Amino acid sequence: GEHAGEPLPAAVAAADAAQRLAAEITSEQAGSGSVLYVIVDGVVGGVMLLDDALKPQAAATVQQLRGLGVRPILLTGDRSAAARRVARAVGIGEADTHAGLLPADKQRIILAHTWPQDEPRAQDLEQSMLPRAGRGPLVVGFVGDGLNDCPALASAHVGIVLQEVGTQATVDAASAVLQVDIDQLPAAVTIARRARRLVLTNLLLALSINVAVIGLAATCGLPLWLSVLSDSGGLLVVLANSLWPLTWRVGQAAPRARHNSFGLG
Repeated sequence: GEHAGEPLPAAVAAADAAQRLAAEITSEQAGSGSVLYVIVDGVVGGVMLLDDALKPQAAATVQQLRGLGVRPILLTGDRSAAARRVARAVGIGEADTHAGLLPADKQRIILAHTWPQDEPRAQDLEQSMLPRAGRGPLVVGFVGDGLNDCPALASAHVGIVLQEVGTQATVDAASAVLQVDIDQLPAAVTIARRARRLVLTNLLLALSINVAVIGLAATCGLPLWLSVLSDSGGLLVVLANSLWPLTWRVGQAAPRARHNSFGLG
């Protein structure tokens, strides 16, 4: 008929509504997610706004890390509006929120935080692109999952990847694989600190016993069998002390540490 090939009124109305909807998306909404436009014959047929949902335990995890003396930092390649929204939701300050980052940018920021802020090396890393710069003495960890996190994972003192989302490349670049959800990260930090303290205690025990036996042998002339017995006894003491992890309860408070940071990618 005479209207053949012309768009139907309902289709025209739907296309106009979709275009108005696209125009009404505010800059804040567009910045907090990915906007997809569905184009049909050159006309906007629909608009979709995709956004990441926070895990329910994310805010509690950040607060627990703060309670352990860890400074959480958010490093992301997303837009700044999306990064600020996530940072506000989990309790990370704006100064510790870095958005629109490339892999080399994440690596640079990680390396900068391994140096004291008054160190010239830290200031240079904050202001320039030096991905090959050396790592400083301050302990910094990084939690990531994507391929773009590999440089940061390799540069941090402790690189942690989540097994549920990590790829083989990120697993190879990381120092550890967290086989549970991210809400167990504070527990992992607690266990690591206690294990380190236990190792230092065992070293001190072994050295103290050996020094005492050597001193007694040099001054009092200990018989050979008693020296051998004391050496074996020291080994048994160290082994017995190493059984303490069987009694640990992860929910207990862990000692606070200074100058620790964790980057969340």
